[in-house]
Amino acid sequence: MHERVADRRLWTWVVLLGLTGQLAWTVENMYLNLFVYNTITDSPTVLATLVATSAVAATVATLLVLLRRVGSTQTFTQDSLESSL
Repeated sequence: MHERVADRRLWTWVVLLGLTGQLAWTVENMYLNLFVYNTITDSPTVLATLVATSAVAATVATLLVLLRRVGSTQTFTQDSLESSL
């Protein structure tokens, strides 16, 4: 029974963290894209690159926060580093 409550709590945190991350990413992209479009360039390639880079950064940050919360960050980063070598 205790594991089931812990699983529910974990999934609640995962969903809330995911929704918060998506909301922050959307707001960031709205304002940053508008700023880049109005002041730097109106090139769609630059804006698409900006959005893609921002999406990768937001995903990595969200996963790292989630994994720190769960407590398996060290294993995750070690496995990632070993697989990239």
